[in-house]
Amino acid sequence: MDQTTQSNTPSFILERQNDITIIRFNHDSFDRVEIQDIRDQLRDVVNKTEPPRFIIDFAHVTFMSSIILGVIMGIHLNICKRDGVLTICGMNEMTLRVFKITKLDKVLTIHHDCDSATAYLAEVS
Repeated sequence: MDQTTQSNTPSFILERQNDITIIRFNHDSFDRVEIQDIRDQLRDVVNKTEPPRFIIDFAHVTFMSSIILGVIMGIHLNICKRDGVLTICGMNEMTLRVFKITKLDKVLTIHHDCDSATAYLAEVS
């Protein structure tokens, strides 16, 4: 009997607010295959979105592996190459701790919630 379960819920949803694209993760954690799919899908979204102004909302994420950190950094670098802006929001204490331990909080702009991230992007236009 196969005990593998797959969710019909997409890994993330996209929301557009004016010229800002918000990526909202829907799962609390991600497996390796799912992370590869997320990486490919997000790379495609970032490459096709003008202007490249993004918020990634981690409000539903409770566990984050180092692989997803690599995906986020790849997205960040891609956005920066195109003179865009990325900010992160909605992290719980545990996921924020991962960013602090890896010193990514010094590289990425992190906000408590989506409203403050949106306000920040409105200021840096």
